[in-house]
Amino acid sequence: IMFCWGDGSSGQLGLIFENVSVPIAGNIFSDKVTEIACGEQHTLFLTVDGRILSCGRNSKGQLGRQNGDSKLPGKTI
Repeated sequence: IMFCWGDGSSGQLGLIFENVSVPIAGNIFSDKVTEIACGEQHTLFLTVDGRILSCGRNSKGQLGRQNGDSKLPGKTI
């Protein structure tokens, strides 16, 4: 379970595209996440099997994906 809060307007919280003022708990992945790295408007997740998942703003390719759309997690880099 991951707790998140703050500006989620670009999907960087991993759960919703909204601002969250009170921490909410969510189970985003079926895999275990060992590390989380947060940028200003994006977040990266490292799983126990070495996969990297990303979410949030992708205007400059910071999610490691082709298009510039903001995304919720799901695609492995």
